[in-house]
Amino acid sequence: MLKYRGIGAIGAAAVIAVAAAGPATAASDDTTLSTSVNTRLVLSAPASVDFGALDVGGTSDVKNVPVNVVSNDSQGYQLSVARTVFTRSDRDIPVSVLVPKASLPNTATDADPDVPTAVPASGPALNLSNRTSSITAESGDNWALGMRLGPVPFTQDGGHTSTVTLTAVGL
Repeated sequence: MLKYRGIGAIGAAAVIAVAAAGPATAASDDTTLSTSVNTRLVLSAPASVDFGALDVGGTSDVKNVPVNVVSNDSQGYQLSVARTVFTRSDRDIPVSVLVPKASLPNTATDADPDVPTAVPASGPALNLSNRTSSITAESGDNWALGMRLGPVPFTQDGGHTSTVTLTAVGL
């Protein structure tokens, strides 16, 4: 029998009740968290490319036009290029695009790798390549595209411009 000195009847009952309670009990339950991640598709290209002065009949060197595509679309994306007719020209200046094979995440569709391919003026877009069934790295796919003008037809002197539109579309 336990003896308590200086503890009255109420105090002894409280000590005994605490000792008799034993280990604490616990309960738990699971909660599922869910979200839907939005598709991200971002294309970056230079704001402009200057080919400098060209003579009638001349053709420019290939100019580097770096393009970056970032996509988390698990189906991939299609990259294409289109352009407008050059301004101030009664005759359009031909434009070619070069898709280096080394920069292709997959295979080219309408453009032969490493071969300059004409980009039609005000026509349907030229499909350059695609990424299928995978997302890009967080830094994206770097496309080392090249563009070339010419040969320049006999046309008015002075500045001429064309707008090139690069488009990435989720598959």
